[in-house]
Amino acid sequence: MPPLGKPRVSAVVVNYNTRDDLVRCLDHLARQDEPVEVIVFDNGSRDGSAEAARRVRRGGALSPPAATAEDLSCGSPLRLFISPANQGYAAASNQAVRKARGRFILLLNPDAFLPTDGARRLADLLEEDPALGGVAPKLVGGDGELQRTCRRLPKTWDLFCELTGLSRVFPKSGFFNRWKMGDFDHKQTRRVEQVYASCWMLRREDFARLGGFDTRYPIFFNDVDLARRLVREGCLTLYYPQVRVVHCGGASVKKVRARSVLWSHRAFWRYLRVNGPRFNPLLWMLALPLAVAAPLRALWPET
Repeated sequence: MPPLGKPRVSAVVVNYNTRDDLVRCLDHLARQDEPVEVIVFDNGSRDGSAEAARRVRRGGALSPPAATAEDLSCGSPLRLFISPANQGYAAASNQAVRKARGRFILLLNPDAFLPTDGARRLADLLEEDPALGGVAPKLVGGDGELQRTCRRLPKTWDLFCELTGLSRVFPKSGFFNRWKMGDFDHKQTRRVEQVYASCWMLRREDFARLGGFDTRYPIFFNDVDLARRLVREGCLTLYYPQVRVVHCGGASVKKVRARSVLWSHRAFWRYLRVNGPRFNPLLWMLALPLAVAAPLRALWPET
């Protein structure tokens, strides 16, 4: 087990107004059976998240007080950064990763809770196979229901299937529900192109070499874009369901749901336009339906 002074894993937690989830997340990180450097980047929260993080104990030591978005506790298991405004997930994550010292970066949402051996087992997998671009566990909701987190990189066809409802009519189809891998039951270990960044472990050197998250995608699709760049280099992510992580899901975006829907649709469009064929008439045909669908989804009650 590596000494705490030079951790193998750095967990990066970007938080926005999810104080209670953050405290629970930090408690689970404190209980890991391998020392993990924890970097919390509070992204302009107004709910007392930063104050709560200061009070969190890890290893019996109280985290030192925080005042600015500077490195507050280089020798502490918990390192806290505070931004006065919400910079978006991509920019905040990039800043936090640059401060990390671990060889592996665990991108972790504050509403995701690792089992005691989670960080160690994921790091072991990544260490044993240099060909892997990343590794990710199975995510389940608070009720234990499976979250289908594996994806193929999206194409314009997938947008068409989403907007026409074909992906919902044929949910288990690898053709009509190709993007969300309807033909995969999430029970087996396998290599996939993309996973949720809610809990995703990468090599720090790969993250840095690829330039981190593209800040043109402040909240959504930054993980998709980073996965695309890894795939382009021949590096897939190992989905490993033997590690089970509880993920409440969308704790931050639910607080601003209407805006989140609009941002996600805009990011989807940008991703396909930037990474698809230069001449793509189908994508332009879908522009209006995509724009209309955004406010309808924002107004529709959550189920």
